[in-house]
Amino acid sequence: MTDAFGEIVRACLEDERLLRVVQEIGKLSREDKSKFLSKVKEYFFEKTDQADVEAYKFYLFILEDDNAEKVLSLIDEEKVKSLGS
Repeated sequence: MTDAFGEIVRACLEDERLLRVVQEIGKLSREDKSKFLSKVKEYFFEKTDQADVEAYKFYLFILEDDNAEKVLSLIDEEKVKSLGS
């Protein structure tokens, strides 16, 4: 698991709101992801606050390829592991 995936998985396991964001993005079609990405870029265009920059990086990553779906799969794997422990 790459660092970015690992960080997001851990964050989602700790924060239900973030998990819901990833789940909703995971449901989007490629076209809708592309539209959402355009809105994200527009929203964060002139943001310079560190929290905004981190949120922008998160959205760029989670909207890329099938990263949201991969994160959700990794979360499921982590939940299964924790049940087995």
